Amino acid sequence: MRKFEAAVHRRGEITYVKLSGTVDEDSDLDALVDEIQPGVAIIDAGGIRRINSRGVRDWVSWLGKLRARRTDVVLVECSPPIVIQMTMVSTFLGHGVVESIYLPYLCPKCGADKLLLVETAAMVHPQPPPCRCDACGTAMEFDDLPEAYFAFLSHRRDAGAVAGRAGVVQVIREFGRARAS
Repeated sequence: MRKFEAAVHRRGEITYVKLSGTVDEDSDLDALVDEIQPGVAIIDAGGIRRINSRGVRDWVSWLGKLRARRTDVVLVECSPPIVIQMTMVSTFLGHGVVESIYLPYLCPKCGADKLLLVETAAMVHPQPPPCRCDACGTAMEFDDLPEAYFAFLSHRRDAGAVAGRAGVVQVIREFGRARAS
């Protein structure tokens, strides 16, 4: 199994890029630039399990190159490591917008963990929504500090303008993990 993988799907002016694994010095994000057409790039970061400092640098550079190509970036299904970077690194999003993120939960009774997908547009007052354990039904606890985890929301751009473009929602539904079920 490869450390980093990217799958690219195109629908007209919309490119859906599904990323997984580790973003680090070996991840060649620049190789994806030519595969992404000007228009809209939907970046599915739900499969990213780790990103190191070199990966952050390359990520910021990659988003800058996409912007220079007149590509609007919409981030979907952002994993906790990606959300943490959005909070810690002010340039991490570039000019991208965040449509959805995963929230980490932990069950205090059985120790099970769970990731809950939420759309950022619904987060007027950034608080984790209630979540029940699939294994035992107990109310789960948010497994991070809400004020830290949601800090990126204070400087977010509105995803509505890009997500409202013809076909974007359809492409997200077609290729997104959580929406396909």
